[in-house]
Amino acid sequence: MARYKVIGPDFEDMAQGLSLEEAFARMMALAGTEYIFSRHKGKMRLHLTRTRPFMDLPFLDPDKPGDRELLRSMWPLYQSDNPIDAGARRELMLQAIEKGRDNYFAREESLEAVA
Repeated sequence: MARYKVIGPDFEDMAQGLSLEEAFARMMALAGTEYIFSRHKGKMRLHLTRTRPFMDLPFLDPDKPGDRELLRSMWPLYQSDNPIDAGARRELMLQAIEKGRDNYFAREESLEAVA
């Protein structure tokens, strides 16, 4: 079974030897993000909610193209067509750890590092 590590803003290892679920949950907690999985019309979606405010961002206007792209990068749409809930959640967690959140990422550990 694959093991993962969580990497912080300064490329420091925050945690190692975690399952995908543990790495995903740790990354979200460190990034100050709550999450929920839901299914609607056959698609499983991952919804993210910030638990702390952006102190350094000005007001963003979703009608302005530049602001719209920034908002989309901060609240990406994660979805899966996989009809099996466990498989869909796994796909969504893999998408999220690959993209990262607030400069926190999770990556699969190399086999050499685990041994």
